Amino acid sequence: ENVVDGVISTDASGTGRGAILELVGEDGTKTTWKTLGRWGEQDDSGEQAHREACGTLRALETFLQAMQGKLILHLTDCVPVSSAMGAGSKESEVLHRLSVQIWKLCARWSVHFESMWISGDDMVKNGCDELSRDATVYKHDVLVLDAACQGNGG
Repeated sequence: ENVVDGVISTDASGTGRGAILELVGEDGTKTTWKTLGRWGEQDDSGEQAHREACGTLRALETFLQAMQGKLILHLTDCVPVSSAMGAGSKESEVLHRLSVQIWKLCARWSVHFESMWISGDDMVKNGCDELSRDATVYKHDVLVLDAACQGNGG
């Protein structure tokens, strides 16, 4: 029996962000969605920890409907983001604000969201690191990329 309903990995680079959501159905089948995008003017993308948190928020916005009512484990290779997701941040106003936005979004959509740190090497292995860097090769607007995320069973 699965302890969580799904796992979302999020990663960010200087130019973009990526996320992978894997959900496990009641019958045990896995469904995977991926999304990526470039930073826009509205994004807090000045510092790496801010990019990581903002990328998490954008991924949640993209996948909210699929995650509604589920227990989701969030994987990040950014210790400040993992910490801020659990308790907020007294060191960074931006991280704290983004954490509160994520908490409110999850509460509104009944998403139970728990964040955990993984190594950068593990982020590379699961493919999320590459997604955040691949955003640089696309010429489309970030909203178009997010809207085009695809699910595939398997």
